[in-house]
Amino acid sequence: MSAADYKTLRESMKKTPAELAAALGVEPNVVSRRELGEIPVSNEAEFAIRQVAGGERLRHRSPVMFF
Repeated sequence: MSAADYKTLRESMKKTPAELAAALGVEPNVVSRRELGEIPVSNEAEFAIRQVAGGERLRHRSPVMFF
């Protein structure tokens, strides 16, 4: 996903960079830097924004412990 595609998707959700950052659990500057192309949109970042766009809020999971 390109930086422009990332920004277009965020705008289509009518979210500010800060709102998207909160939904993704990242700092607002991460969203802005992705949109500017300063940092690449990884596969994980693309998956996450598409999940938010699809109406699924990402949940932070606790680590799995094996005994």
